[in-house]
Order: sequence, then structure tokens, then C-alpha cells
Amino acid sequence: MYSSKRILWQMISLVAVAAVLASCSAISPTQDTGAATLQTATVKTITSVTTATGSGSTVALQSVSVYWKTTTGTVGTVSVKPGDQVKAGEVLMTLDLSADPQVLLQAQSNLSTTEKALNTLLNPDALTMANAQQLVAKDQSAIKTAQQALDNLNNPNMTYYQDQLVNARNAATNAQQNAAALNISSIQVNLRNALNNLTTATNVYNGARDAFAKCPTCLTVYAYNRMISWSDAVNLYTDAVNQVNTIQVQLDQAQRQNASTLTTAQENLTTAQANVVGATHPDSVTLGVDQAALVQAQSNLANDQANLAKLTTPDPVNVLADQAAVANAQAVLDSFVMKAPADGEVLAVNFQTGDIPSQTSGSAGLPAVTIANRSHVRVDALVDEADIGKIKVGDPVTITLNALPDLAMPASVTYVDPTGTSSQGLVKYTVRVESTTTDPRVLLNMTATALITTNSKAGALAVPLASVQYDAQGEFVNVVAADGSLTRVPVQGGDIQGSLITVSGQLKPGDVVSIAQATTTTTTGGGGFGGGFGGLFGGGGGGARP
Repeated sequence: MYSSKRILWQMISLVAVAAVLASCSAISPTQDTGAATLQTATVKTITSVTTATGSGSTVALQSVSVYWKTTTGTVGTVSVKPGDQVKAGEVLMTLDLSADPQVLLQAQSNLSTTEKALNTLLNPDALTMANAQQLVAKDQSAIKTAQQALDNLNNPNMTYYQDQLVNARNAATNAQQNAAALNISSIQVNLRNALNNLTTATNVYNGARDAFAKCPTCLTVYAYNRMISWSDAVNLYTDAVNQVNTIQVQLDQAQRQNASTLTTAQENLTTAQANVVGATHPDSVTLGVDQAALVQAQSNLANDQANLAKLTTPDPVNVLADQAAVANAQAVLDSFVMKAPADGEVLAVNFQTGDIPSQTSGSAGLPAVTIANRSHVRVDALVDEADIGKIKVGDPVTITLNALPDLAMPASVTYVDPTGTSSQGLVKYTVRVESTTTDPRVLLNMTATALITTNSKAGALAVPLASVQYDAQGEFVNVVAADGSLTRVPVQGGDIQGSLITVSGQLKPGDVVSIAQATTTTTTGGGGFGGGFGGLFGGGGGGARP
């Protein structure tokens, strides 16, 4: 577990050895330099930060390729150019349909038709609703009538039928009596009197005619039993004829009325008699007809109630179908005008006025317009597998760019790809980081480094790297007392933070620890390094920290 730290300490030891060799070369071989001054440092608290690094390139947070959705007409207008800033819904290009105007008219008609159908489905007019409600009410009345007829057939009200029979008999009797009474009625008396008057008028008329034939110059003549003028004789005869005719018409009408009344009364009597018999012994055919009528009325009601329910609460399937039809019709109409689907900067425009629209542009398959939102960028950084386990979504990140060394953009981890990729024996994972701010100097595809903070611990104890020593018992530091004495305190080294290392053990902020250093003495004959580098090489308090 100490392999990496051991390597670090070995490197520090080599540096220290080099320093000692340099100092020894400057010391006289016979001169004793004396004890070295004790170097110390104070235990302090820091915020320990653990990081992981990945590299990648800048990518727009949102990039959209816009293609034509029709091949009709030609490009009419191009409203944007590379570098323009556009808002969602802004017109980018339009088509010129002047060569085939029916295409536009048909698309507009289809949209109007489908919208009308959807509106009718969701908001039926008052007349349609009233008719549907009226049908339901009519069906309910028909069911009531059919049910009543069936109930009367199965459970007849005999009192009702018998009363009807009595009333029919009485009506027939009255009709017969009225017909008999007509023979002695005043109409016939008046008719006989009128006939007598006609006989008298006829005699007077004939007598006057004969008399005036004998005496054409006479003003009056004696005819039958009176003196009379020719005009009076004619009027007397005419009035008598008219009176007979009038009374005869009255008599004929009365006779016909009596005959009709008598016939109706007899028919009603026959019906009443049949009803009494039918109520007593129901007809199976009639029973079947009434039952069928009730079933049909109930079926009609169910159908009409279902239709009314559809008007009140349309079938969701039909609503979805009509909405889809509207959307399709709108899509056809929208295909003639290209609009920006999102805010951003226009990166490329691949069609110009007069070009024929297509879903791809030439063999390259380029979109008509490419838009990117560079208000924020992201980096898909490749991170070594040794660090990936420490990274999680939400970790803070600092993005730096090779092209802009003075710029550091804050960001955060938004996604960790669970699938690694192997290249030349090294496994790396993609970690997506998104910036929270941006800078107009940041361009797309710039080489970027993502410094990911995987852990941050405030209040960690820290000492200089050179104060941590190592011996057979493990890591330790020498705590310097007020009188200058040293006390060995075991510690556990943690993360290296610049020139410091975090430690845990029986230390507290403010404690003074010694820093391992080299002491030298000269020998005659090049005796090498006696007990020097006490902390680093084990001569006086322990070996170098692995």
C-alpha cells in the first residue's frame, strides 16, 4: 500500500543525497562542521482535495442539424448566414412554390379540414347535440309505450276493456236511434212542405204562362188561384225549387252523418268485443310483436345513448387519430418554411436561393443549416480506470484549455459512462462535464483538460513532506518539545498537497515537528557518510518515508 509513496520518498532521498554531496565537496577534509541547526515546522490544518484528470475537446452543449422535409419547389429565401445568432422559431429558409401553387393550396385545405374535424369531435354544435338528445328522449318514450303494451297484454285491465265495451254498445244504440228518429224529424216535415209549395208554384207558373200566351199585353193574369205578374210567377217557382233542393241537401247530409256514426259505433263495438276476448286470451303473435318492439326500442336507446356519449365525451382513440391528422397536415405546411428548432449560433448554411431542397445535400449528406448553442460547452473527458471509481455525478470540475492557458472554467460532472474503452492496454472511461459559465473565446473542438475534484476534506492535519519519516515500526514524526527534546509520534500519511502531506495520529494543530536533515563530518581518507541524513537513511531516528 505504500508503493507509490515509497517511490516518492526515494526521489526525495536522492535529492537530499545530491544536496549533501554538494555540501561535502565544499567542506575541508579535516574540519568538523559541528551539529546542524534543527529545522522545524508547525502542524497545521488544511482543506485536503483529491482530484482526477481527464482530457477531451470542447463540444457545444446543444447542436442541431436542420434538414428539409420535402423536395417540393426550390429554395426561395435564405435568412441567415454563418455566425448569426438565432432564436427558436426564427425563420431560416423558405421555399418558392410559385411553379406549383396547388401544393400550398392543398396543404392549407388539408389542415383546415383536419382542424375542423377535430374541433367538431371536441366541440359538437348545439343542433347536433339537440338532435342526439331528442333521439334519446324519443327512444325512452318508445320503450315506455312498448313496455306498457306488453304489460297490458300480459296483465290486462279487464275493467277498462269492459267499460270500453259498454260505451261502444251505448254508442251503437244511440246511433241506431238517431237514424230512426231522422224519419220523423223536422227536416222531413220541411221537405214535404217545400214539395207542396213547389206543386202550387208550378201550377201558378203554368197557368200564368198559358194566360200571358193568350194576352201578351196584359200586365197581370189570373193563374190557378190568384192574379199575378209574369215575373212574380217565375220568382215563385224558382224560390220553391231552391227551397226543395236546400232541404233535400240537409236531409242527405243528416242521413250520411247518421250512417257514418252508426258504422263507426258498430266498428268500435266490434273492436271492444275483440279487445275483451284478446285480453282474456292473449294472441301469441301479438305478444311476440310487442316483445320484439320492446327489444328494438331498447336497442335504439342504447345506440343513441352511445352516440350522445361520444358527443359529450369523445373516444380518446378518435381524438388521437384526429390530432395526428392535424399534426401531419401541419407538418406538411411547416415543411415549406424552415425554422430554428432551438436558440444558438449558425455554424453552417448549405443551401442557397434557387437550390432544390432535399433531405441531404449532395453526396456529403450535409444538413441545410447547423446550429449550435455555445452559451455553455461540455467536454467528454477520458479518465484512467484507476480514478473512475472516485468520480460521481455532481463533482465540481475545472476546465482548462491548451489554447487559452489563462482561462479556467467552472463545471460539473453530468454523466459517467459505465462502459470503458481499451487502447494499447490502457482502459479509460468517458466522463461528461458541462461548464456553468463560458467565455466567447472558447471555440468548439478545443483541446481541454478536466480537473475533477473527487473529494474535499476540511480540517485535515498536514505537515511538510520531509517531516514524515519511516523505520521498521512504520511512519512517524518527531515532535519537538519546548526544551528541544524529540518525541517519536506514529502517524499515517495521507494525500500529498503540494509540499505538504496530510497525516493522522496523536497530533494537533500547532505542534512543532522536526524536519529531517543531513549532518556531515569530515574524515581523512574519504570515509563516506557517517551517521548523516538521520531521518532519511536511518542513522539517527529512522529511514526515509517509503
